[in-house]
Amino acid sequence: TTYYRRFAEPLAAPVFALFAVGLAFYLLGGSRSLGLVGVAVLTFFYYATWSVGRIMGEQNALDPFLAAFGPNLLYGALGLFLFLGGRRCGGFAEERVIKVLEAERLELRQEGGEEVYVLVGEPVRLEREGETLEAKRVVYFRERRLLLLSEGVRYRDREGRLIEAEELQVDLADESFDALEVRIEAENLLLTGPLCQRAAGAILLERGYATPCASCGQEVPDYAFRAREIVLYPGDRVVARDVTLLVQEKPVLTLPVLLLYLSER
Repeated sequence: TTYYRRFAEPLAAPVFALFAVGLAFYLLGGSRSLGLVGVAVLTFFYYATWSVGRIMGEQNALDPFLAAFGPNLLYGALGLFLFLGGRRCGGFAEERVIKVLEAERLELRQEGGEEVYVLVGEPVRLEREGETLEAKRVVYFRERRLLLLSEGVRYRDREGRLIEAEELQVDLADESFDALEVRIEAENLLLTGPLCQRAAGAILLERGYATPCASCGQEVPDYAFRAREIVLYPGDRVVARDVTLLVQEKPVLTLPVLLLYLSER
């Protein structure tokens, strides 16, 4: 067993990397927290299998070759299965299709060897797997899979959250975006700010303003707050830093951190 493990141990890293890539493709577009838990649990079982194989090999209860290479063969095959399963389930982001529902003019350009599509309309309307986007001007960079929207941008995601901005840049490869002069309506909370970013499932608003009174029809909301940074975890919570609480737009209290839950716990 010791002899075979000399060759098996250096292969553990690439085998586990294959397994991690396969799991990532299989879970792409799903819950990130579920993916993290899955990786932690399966990592534990990987090393548990490795230890059990070593003990059984040393006690001649298992063929020395299988005792050394068994975990690598098992998790390599499982990683390949997850990788191929992710492809069959449409796990690749590039398989998502953007539908042009309305546009007045379409131009095809070449910029730096890359195909660029320019759509103009009043407005241009796009749809993408339950998401809708509107803007007067849309530019799509095919190779980089980058979508630039400007002038009267409206973006409604799959959960029904509405994001309005003057400019919005969406990276279709990793679902991140950047926006200028943004307005977000989410879970009975209105958020506004000059700069917004989405990455890893969270929405970051710099120098933001938030109020739960936007739907009340009040010209001056009863309650609101301003913060240096507001992070929205959709459907879960809002975390704000360097916060100033406002009562009828007048500052009454400052806090280093403010946590608001958007769902019942």
